[in-house]
Order: sequence, then structure tokens, then C-alpha cells
Amino acid sequence: MTRTAQKLDQKSRWAESVKRYKGWNKAAVALANKHASISMN
Repeated sequence: MTRTAQKLDQKSRWAESVKRYKGWNKAAVALANKHASISMN
């Protein structure tokens, strides 16, 4: 989460958006859930 501000890919931009509106902790959990759902498919 600390390097997403420097990246321009779609997932990093999404994570920055969540971090801005929900806070760092909720953004980290949301990103972990996103990764888990991707790996389960």
C-alpha cells in the first residue's frame, strides 16, 4: 500500500482510491480480499 501512489496500473489506482476514501487499514483489507478472490477463481 505504500507504493501504490507511484504506480499507474488499474489495481494501484483502485487501491489509492479506496485508501483515500476509507483509510489505510480498510484499503489493505480490501486489496487482500481482492487478491484472495482472484486466486480462488
